[in-house]
Amino acid sequence: MRGNKGRMADETMDVEEQVRRLNAALRLQFRSAIQYTLTAGGLAGFEFQPLAATPWEAIEHRLEHIIMRKQEQVDVLLRASRPRS
Repeated sequence: MRGNKGRMADETMDVEEQVRRLNAALRLQFRSAIQYTLTAGGLAGFEFQPLAATPWEAIEHRLEHIIMRKQEQVDVLLRASRPRS
């Protein structure tokens, strides 16, 4: 970008391919959230009571992160797919 003086090169993006890849990543992230949920739900008994809140907090944090990241990625795709004026 040194010689372009701030201009971006004309590049095209395969939006459908990017959406496909984002969906694949989203499936993996949801799988992780489900695994957290199953682990947290499987903790039963007096000895696990102090730990019970920890997995749920981790799940909530992970889901918030997933939602924010996916929204950012959707926003980027929407901006990239707009025609240049």
